[in-house]
Amino acid sequence: MLRKFQIGFRKFFLFFFLISFLFLSGCPTPSRRTQPSQKEKTPTVTPESEDNKLEDAPKAKAKELSIGLILGPGGVKAFSHLGVLKEFERARIPVKAVVGLEMGSLIGAFYASTGSANEAEWKLSKMKEEDLVERGFFQAKDKPGVVTNLLEFTKRELGARSINEYRRTFGCISISMREEKAVITDSGPSINALKNCIPYPPLFKPTGERVAGVSYIKEAVDYLRLNGCDVVILVNPISGGRFMRDDELLSQPVIGNLWIQVRKNLAESAGLVDYVIPVDTKGIGLMDFGQWRGAMQAGANEGRYHINIISNKFGF
Repeated sequence: MLRKFQIGFRKFFLFFFLISFLFLSGCPTPSRRTQPSQKEKTPTVTPESEDNKLEDAPKAKAKELSIGLILGPGGVKAFSHLGVLKEFERARIPVKAVVGLEMGSLIGAFYASTGSANEAEWKLSKMKEEDLVERGFFQAKDKPGVVTNLLEFTKRELGARSINEYRRTFGCISISMREEKAVITDSGPSINALKNCIPYPPLFKPTGERVAGVSYIKEAVDYLRLNGCDVVILVNPISGGRFMRDDELLSQPVIGNLWIQVRKNLAESAGLVDYVIPVDTKGIGLMDFGQWRGAMQAGANEGRYHINIISNKFGF
């Protein structure tokens, strides 16, 4: 009897164990919590939140472009550069460097020495006619003028400072008549540079074997690029207007024809620069000293108009 009871109990126990096992195996087994991957840690960003993130982030500051100016030739017409430079200052567009051609060298040197167009105008306003024209220029048609007085005036106003100490990078171009090679002078006292860069026969007699490089735009552009100028602008004060009065032209046709060729060369070089500011100095002759303020005003008018275009085009 006892044995039968033990056998029955074992069968019941085995039956109970089997039922329990089947029941438990049907329940979901909890998995071990694992460390989320790096990807799981990063929240998913919706397109909307990405836009908000870009709007809230500080905008990267655009690189400030630097301006390099080529101040073209033209005798008294070159005083128009003062007006253009003043408009650049008024628009708060900084000029990093200037290269002067012929009388553009004079304006460029006075501007670069302090970096102020107003200061340059004030100093140049002290110039007298005899400082530029030592005698009646067109009264002695067979003898070119000399720049001795002009250099003395420059020395009085700019002193003996080296060009290397100027507030703006400055250079001027002269041509070796012996070597037929363009040279840019950008160091030493300004009078040493200007005595080679201003004289352009037959208007002025050279002081040595160098004359003004009136049409060497490529060399000027290369120099300005080398000195970190992103935008190179040519200011052309002989783009319009006559060079002489009729009586002067008849007495010295060589000068008139020569400057017509210079004007042509500058027009053909426009593709070498990023922009050209043409100044129509009508009614102002090459050596019409009494009209220098009129030339400056013509430059201011053209500069004001073209600087608006330059600002939009290059993002100033």
